[in-house]
Amino acid sequence: MSDPLSSFFRAVTIQSVVSAQVTVRGDWGARYPAYRHLKFGSLLSGERWIGVEGESPIRMHAGDFYLLTDGRPYYVASAPDTPLVDGAAAFGKGGDPSGALEVGSGAISSMAIGGRFTFSDDDMAGQLRFLPALIHIRASEDTQGRLANLLAMLKEETQHAAPGVTFALANVANLILVRILRIYTVRVDIGPSWLCGSLDPAISAVLSLMHQKPQMRWTVQTLANHVGLSRSTLADRFQQKVGQAPIAYLTQWRMLLARVALRQGQPIATLASEIGFGSAAAFGLAFKRETGLSPGCYRHRATRPNHPV
Repeated sequence: MSDPLSSFFRAVTIQSVVSAQVTVRGDWGARYPAYRHLKFGSLLSGERWIGVEGESPIRMHAGDFYLLTDGRPYYVASAPDTPLVDGAAAFGKGGDPSGALEVGSGAISSMAIGGRFTFSDDDMAGQLRFLPALIHIRASEDTQGRLANLLAMLKEETQHAAPGVTFALANVANLILVRILRIYTVRVDIGPSWLCGSLDPAISAVLSLMHQKPQMRWTVQTLANHVGLSRSTLADRFQQKVGQAPIAYLTQWRMLLARVALRQGQPIATLASEIGFGSAAAFGLAFKRETGLSPGCYRHRATRPNHPV
């Protein structure tokens, strides 16, 4: 059985794009607009400050990684008081044929590499809303050197346009995302969430059952039997770790899968059985209770251009 984080990533379609390596010369800073879903980056050399709009910036050193999670505008700069230019305009000018970019003037002050993760669905991306706007992973926290190894792979792939480079970069980026989340969840008490629950062996097993087999007619008792706990113990521990009752979380997960499938045009009757409802009517009632729309109306709106739901 896979773990909840693995099953979550399997349930979504995530596009990983690694941007060019950026070299900054002298004192230079840029403000970037709002973005969708997640952005990540690492400092290859030098120092740099990064901040999210409305929050204090953090200082990054060579080998550090960051993850931006909530879509707010952000900025990077060689120092906290450095004047900021429009980053989108600055980088829209392009770089050399290898994709490398240089900005500023004078001696090299820092070098970095970064990219983004875009989920197939905003609702799926919303499953990570419990994370802070900016996660900073120091090089010293990478005690096993795995992020450093992945960073070296990113650098190598961006410097050589070898066959399969796009595929390789995307997979390295995915590994970086998993590693950042692992380090962060061990270091910080992230509070009740499915990711917090995944750190508890019994709750992790229950979450995996729900994620992988949403079509099953789960009850708290049957879930408790699978992990060798009493019904009350599982209910209490699940509420503490995840912040919801087990069946409430299961319903939320099923509705999340339903919204994604309806956007893709899946037939309602087929979908109902795939996520654990005995009939399309039962599914329709549950879906309308959750979203305020019938499945058919939701699908119609979701598949019409410029008519988001």
